[in-house]
Amino acid sequence: MHLRTVCSSIVIVVASVLSNFQSPALADSEPSMLSDDSSSPTLPTSQEFEIPENEPAVIPQTHSPLTVKGPAAWRQVTLRYRFEEHQAVVDSLVFGPESSRILAGGGENDPRLILWSLEDGDVLDSERAQQQAVNVMALSPNGSFLAVAGDTGNIAIWDVDNGELQRLLVDHLRNLLALSISPDSRVLVSGGLDGIRVWDLSKSRPLYTLSLLESPIYDLEIHPDGTLLISANQSGVVEYWDLRSGQKISDFKAHEQTVEKLAISPDGQTLITGSRDRLIRVWDIATQSLRFELKGHIGPIRGLALHPDGATLASASNDGVMIWDLATGLRIRHLKEHRDWVKSVSFSRNGQYLATGGFDRQVLIWEPGFGEPVISTQEAKP
Repeated sequence: MHLRTVCSSIVIVVASVLSNFQSPALADSEPSMLSDDSSSPTLPTSQEFEIPENEPAVIPQTHSPLTVKGPAAWRQVTLRYRFEEHQAVVDSLVFGPESSRILAGGGENDPRLILWSLEDGDVLDSERAQQQAVNVMALSPNGSFLAVAGDTGNIAIWDVDNGELQRLLVDHLRNLLALSISPDSRVLVSGGLDGIRVWDLSKSRPLYTLSLLESPIYDLEIHPDGTLLISANQSGVVEYWDLRSGQKISDFKAHEQTVEKLAISPDGQTLITGSRDRLIRVWDIATQSLRFELKGHIGPIRGLALHPDGATLASASNDGVMIWDLATGLRIRHLKEHRDWVKSVSFSRNGQYLATGGFDRQVLIWEPGFGEPVISTQEAKP
């Protein structure tokens, strides 16, 4: 079976990468990136490499314009779909560039990617993509590739144009928890239990290691300017890195407990942190000063998603999903339709949809305003 990815023309073939996530077709590729050997390649230090100083990339408009703006639009929401095909927690969610499809990655013991159409609710395809779990996914800003990572420590890069496994990035030895792609789609940063790696995708080679085993990395984000990386670790510390040189710039204590999730506003001025201490904090990126806290969740902050308008935030925890107005710090809505803890949240690129995934093995699709009644994929089955 082929798995169509988030674009209408994408077909992902994963039949050859079921057990060890390696493809014979990659045998002639660069050994340092796609080695069949279980040993890790030796990464160059930051002094040996720097991210190339190229002219700004022209990013094609691969998604529809923003159709929903402002927190007020989410005061009334409609549950459009309830997708129930997964057999374990839904760990990761990615919308397609055109915002008409949603791809969900399953957690432990259900390492599948399942693709749904938001036009009719149909399952378009389903395939196994990791050994035990799909922990995290990232679609490149230019819509040309999808990065998928999980329990193996390997990162699979799928080509959007031809639907083939383009490369396998091999260096991490433990679970990966975070991926971020630069605005020009040339650099990928990965983080997990064994630190941070930076990959030069244009030349198919690793750049350097930013952090090793000092403290596991739970999330990271590349700033919209493409030169600043922000990471969050188990100790509650947020770190700033210069992606051009690989040097650490600064750090600050953001929470007393682990920072699980990060989000950066589209204008690059605001950082949002979510922690196991049940708090969401909103920071000024330049000064690292705390603007305000968002309180209300009764459990760890497991997911954060910023609407493309930069003014609306969705957060996930044990008590459901909350939608916040970042201008006022006020909670707009509390969504309680999930039957268990919520793990993942994602807004579509056009701002029309909010997807939420949970330990109840469901993916819920929300729209602002009044709409059609919810469609359950289980109820629709004969």
